[in-house]
Amino acid sequence: MFEYLPLIAFQIAFAAAGLAILYRIVGGKLSAAEATARKPTHGEIFRRAANTSHA
Repeated sequence: MFEYLPLIAFQIAFAAAGLAILYRIVGGKLSAAEATARKPTHGEIFRRAANTSHA
């Protein structure tokens, strides 16, 4: 039984890494409504640029 512990640990680590990669690929697209809600409009971008301009 104990001789399989390194193999089991490696498989758990490998699966965790694979799930982390899948989450990074798909995770941002699961909540598209939140991403669009936080996205600033063009007017906000231009207003911020005008307010922070030091020219």
